[in-house]
Amino acid sequence: MYKWTLVGLLWLVCFFNYADRQAIYSVFPLLQTEMGADRRPARRRRRVVHVVYAAAAPLAGLAGDRFARKTIVIGGLIFWSLITVATALSTR
Repeated sequence: MYKWTLVGLLWLVCFFNYADRQAIYSVFPLLQTEMGADRRPARRRRRVVHVVYAAAAPLAGLAGDRFARKTIVIGGLIFWSLITVATALSTR
């Protein structure tokens, strides 16, 4: 039972992770209108998001090899939650 609970939790985390990454593309037009930006900076921001994600993936793999799975999952959720709160509190 414990194993399936962990699999379900990881599936939910993965689902929301992908949904969160894709949601940014739906707000780019709103950000362009609100901030008065043209399309070129929006493309640059998208590229930065992808580069940072790609650069962080090997680091996450190294951490996964060195630390316990439970530690990685909980640490990732805490980090993700802190970044989400920081995003909510950010202003222009």
